[in-house]
Amino acid sequence: MHIDQLVNILAIAQYRSLSLAAEKLFLSKQSLSESVMNLENEFHIKIFERSHKGMTATPLGKEFLADADKLLTAYQQMLAKFA
Repeated sequence: MHIDQLVNILAIAQYRSLSLAAEKLFLSKQSLSESVMNLENEFHIKIFERSHKGMTATPLGKEFLADADKLLTAYQQMLAKFA
């Protein structure tokens, strides 16, 4: 797991769209999709349900996203404090 993967999944959760999240993060849809799939494979969970209406978090994905948000916040606080 990498910090950028946490940023990626939180953006997808915020925008509920792979396309919009990719645009906001200045990434291709393919690289963003691969990042999510790699994270899902690493933890053996499905974070998002994908449909023509967009992406929504699974119940387990919601828990994962909450923890990812906490980790990212702590990381940003460390950067602000020590960088």
